[in-house]
Amino acid sequence: SVLARAEGEQLEVVELLESMLEEDEGLEEWDVGKETAGNWRWSEQNSPYEEEEEEEQMMLTLKTVTNVRSFRSAVNQLLPLPAGVASLSEDAFRIHSRQGIPLLSMHFPHVGAGEDAESAHFTCMEFDPTGTGLLLGGNNKWLTSVDLLTSQVTGSTAVPNAISVMKNTNRYLACAGMEGSVTLRDPNSLTALHTLVAHAGPVTGMDVADNMLVTCGMSMYRGAYNTEPAVKVFDLRRSPRPLASIAVPMGPCLLQFSPKFSSTLLAASPSGAWQLCDVGGLFALPAVYQVPTPGLTAMDISPSGELVVFGDTDGGVFVWSDRRGGTVSLHAHSSFDTVLPDHRAPSSEMVWTEETPLSAAPLPPS
Repeated sequence: SVLARAEGEQLEVVELLESMLEEDEGLEEWDVGKETAGNWRWSEQNSPYEEEEEEEQMMLTLKTVTNVRSFRSAVNQLLPLPAGVASLSEDAFRIHSRQGIPLLSMHFPHVGAGEDAESAHFTCMEFDPTGTGLLLGGNNKWLTSVDLLTSQVTGSTAVPNAISVMKNTNRYLACAGMEGSVTLRDPNSLTALHTLVAHAGPVTGMDVADNMLVTCGMSMYRGAYNTEPAVKVFDLRRSPRPLASIAVPMGPCLLQFSPKFSSTLLAASPSGAWQLCDVGGLFALPAVYQVPTPGLTAMDISPSGELVVFGDTDGGVFVWSDRRGGTVSLHAHSSFDTVLPDHRAPSSEMVWTEETPLSAAPLPPS
């Protein structure tokens, strides 16, 4: 089980530290319980072994490949595509190549048709399981279909409530609403087939693995919305139904299943605390980790399952790993090689003498 694996890894780390203590007394000041709980490490932690720590940080260092401004307003969601990266704002949708070249740009001043048209206020998007397009949803009562080949809106489906998160499942398109319910729609006609009551307030996080759907959201307390300290689990086999509720005291707002273990769920709270849950056993692991950040806004797990990355409100990115030299598996999402920037060798410094001709001086680009 996941719990046995976590305890086994922690035992191995403790045994390793004990053997290292015999060789170097400087490790006596290392807080074992803080730095090695569950064998997860933050990429910027301090260690008495500076050389080994520098090597580990180099393995986890993130370098900027492309930096391009997509919108004047906030980016609400990113979605990787074989041709590039799709980005969504409250009223626009764009696709850039991984070198930053714009490939597609669409602006939505309004969504809907006729007198029922309203402002877009998009918050989420998901692949259209039946075609070559995307589905856009948000703080409006429309589900907008966009064809990426023709760059046109192919349809708008009326929905009763605003949509906060969308996920594709084996049989349904799951749409989490601002009112706390999850609507399972037919991927072909987009008609509502089932409605699951999840939370009393907006659903802030949702993920799907096989036939298991998990959500986290807000609850009402004394007339105000507060983060609910629980993860709701639903069974999508045959007739979808609620299965159980996993207590997570920190109050999660972000959820994602591990690609390596289908029953392992990572839950993170806005305060930066995150925890692993065993959805198969319906319990949360006791170890709680803390990201040094004023507030988390995004989270993702590498396809290898060895790295976890967090984004915060200050624009920082934090990488955690459960081992030294964790791999990312760059080619998991696409059959094409990942295009990286060209690294040019630095030009040699010119030595000027009285015999150097003026024609040797480089000219500025025209």
